[in-house]
Amino acid sequence: MAFSRKREQKELNLPSLIDVVFLLLIYSLLTIPIEKSESSQTAETADAASKQEVNLPYVQSRKAVDIDPVLRTFLIQIENEVPEDPRSARIVYILKPSERDSTLGQARETAVRDSAFARFPTDFLAMNNREFEQTRACRLIRDEIRRFERGKTPRRDVSKRVEIRAVKNTEFRIFDAIMRECSAFGDTIPAIAVRTLANPD
Repeated sequence: MAFSRKREQKELNLPSLIDVVFLLLIYSLLTIPIEKSESSQTAETADAASKQEVNLPYVQSRKAVDIDPVLRTFLIQIENEVPEDPRSARIVYILKPSERDSTLGQARETAVRDSAFARFPTDFLAMNNREFEQTRACRLIRDEIRRFERGKTPRRDVSKRVEIRAVKNTEFRIFDAIMRECSAFGDTIPAIAVRTLANPD
């Protein structure tokens, strides 16, 4: 008995062909080296050159140095009660310029002598606004800013701006109280400068 052989004609499978084409396309995209344009190469070269030329400042000493040790502004200084403990209570000192050139240290001694300093209560953040405003520290800030604004400055070369020097992590509520007091006088107090007071080592 003779067997008949049927020849099956192979057809092209289109979905598998598309998969192969996409794989080749992805392979070619990943292996072709990408050339950078001249403008991007120039920009990268300029960036690298500028990074090399920059000499960043560095600190040789950890102690703060005042450029002008003479007090020429009304200064509100906020320190920690225990200088080594940043979690200790805040103390505010009111340092005022005098008729003679006085340094910051002399102004601080005068503030201590004249009781122009006060301690914020440890729980002042939990107080409501009225209680906070009645604390001795807030009353001192309010009275001294008003006295400074009304009494004019003892010398003509003294600036009418108010300066705040505060230790790191000073609570915003203290700054807010000072700013509100100063803003009550409008343009009479033209500027408020805020500086960080270095913590002692």
